[in-house]
Amino acid sequence: MKLYTLTLIDGGMTSAATKIQNHINYLGANEIEMAIVSHADSDHVGGIIELINRGQPINTVILPKIEIQDNLTTSLIKLCEETNINVLFAGKGFNIQIDGLELNVIAPLKEVLTDKNDCSIVLELCYNNLNMLYTGDISQKVEYTLQEYLTDIDILKVGHHGSQSATSEQFLLKTTPEYGIISCGINNSYKHPHQITLDTLQEANTEIFRTDLHGAIKITLNKDKIVVSSHIQEEYNE
Repeated sequence: MKLYTLTLIDGGMTSAATKIQNHINYLGANEIEMAIVSHADSDHVGGIIELINRGQPINTVILPKIEIQDNLTTSLIKLCEETNINVLFAGKGFNIQIDGLELNVIAPLKEVLTDKNDCSIVLELCYNNLNMLYTGDISQKVEYTLQEYLTDIDILKVGHHGSQSATSEQFLLKTTPEYGIISCGINNSYKHPHQITLDTLQEANTEIFRTDLHGAIKITLNKDKIVVSSHIQEEYNE
């Protein structure tokens, strides 16, 4: 009997695999039902490839439906074939429903794109009264093309680790997130998140959580209330 149905969205660098497995063990679970790869950059797919190499049970891997076939994508697909993991390709209109969880893919809109970041899977996660948007590493240019598909959300997984290339004022006016979660490493070489992004989020009255400052971030649904908490209990104020 499954206690949990686990869905993984991106897996970080190769070194992140141990943290993912430790958390799975903590939950008392085993199999990952779906591992969704927003795009095949090493800091998004490396951990998933490492999990497969370690024999971590994964039922299905989902990749963006695009024509770009870089080395990491090719390696991942081959690895999935060798280990009998289902591979699906998701573009606009792709929908998954599992145990009350609904995932609606709104991008990529087309298969022929030249920038890997802009080919990212963008999806809205809906569960009970929670609406959360995952944006991969898309740029403001792609945010603009998605305007007609965007809705009011509760939580935004901030695009491209808080880079100034993403998260425009117009995008936030359309989505009005109450919380913004930024995944970035401590003292990373890209200096993510960029100050202009933090300022834009604060001007939109979006409460910011950052993995470099707050560690692991947990989202809990308590009846009708959405609670966002962090491993490091330190309030972040700019």
